[in-house]
Amino acid sequence: MEYNNNEDWSALIEKNIMHLLIGDTKFKVDNVERSMPYYTVNELNDLCIKFGKPDIYRRYLYSNARWATMYDLVHYLNSENQVPELLSYLFNFSHFYSYLINETSSEEKQRQIYHKIVEEAIHQINIILNASNKMLICINGRFILKNLDDTNLPILPGTLKEINNDYIKTLIDRVSKDLEESNFDSALTKSRTLIEEVLIFLIESKNEQSSGKGDVNKLYNQFKELYNLKIQNDWDKRVKELLSGLENIVKSIASMRNINSDSHGAGNKRTRIRLSEALLFVNSSITLCQYLYMRFCKQE
Repeated sequence: MEYNNNEDWSALIEKNIMHLLIGDTKFKVDNVERSMPYYTVNELNDLCIKFGKPDIYRRYLYSNARWATMYDLVHYLNSENQVPELLSYLFNFSHFYSYLINETSSEEKQRQIYHKIVEEAIHQINIILNASNKMLICINGRFILKNLDDTNLPILPGTLKEINNDYIKTLIDRVSKDLEESNFDSALTKSRTLIEEVLIFLIESKNEQSSGKGDVNKLYNQFKELYNLKIQNDWDKRVKELLSGLENIVKSIASMRNINSDSHGAGNKRTRIRLSEALLFVNSSITLCQYLYMRFCKQE
């Protein structure tokens, strides 16, 4: 699924979400009470001016309705197809710096805390959005809003980071909270997204444009073509078995339904998985991505 900047973001326009975005809502991160950076009345004024709507601030100048200022700003930006830009701005690391510098002078530690705050803030937003059958996803600092029953994985053009083995291994950290809270849908989405990122990275490493974004099977087939991995009869049996195993993993991952969605066929039951199966899914994704990266990027 390609990134669509003309998406309707009206599901996001909720009072509780506005309170979270302006730093009113507290939540726990590693047993420490955190929040998004707090926006004062004057800072909200600056934000409205920055995004081309200074009159919003003037409506609430004397009422101090900070959440209403953000509410109207998001409502306006939804009509202008600019909500993703606002979210990218609000969640940018630079706005957390003054908030975190009081805790540690280490930028590495600051960024660790920052990523945990962002992950939990998005999680809290998604709890609210669940009633609208929506999910907010951030990919490399850019945001999309997807339907919970949409199993296609969004990849935003021009945002893929440099893939390496350390990045692949961080998946287990990124899904740990999801697994603890039995939020298997989020864990599976992050796992499939990682596979897409690795496949696209390998495809674009060959100076080719990936043609199957949102479809793991198409991406894997394009990857095989580029790297000449079509199984040949004269290949070593062990190599053929390995590649066949990889294809089976990819097919299984691509066909896994969203845990919260109904199958399209009438009368089909929902797909339900257990923690053990979610762990198998996550660990298989990591193993697959590590092999693809180390074998075809590092050229072992």
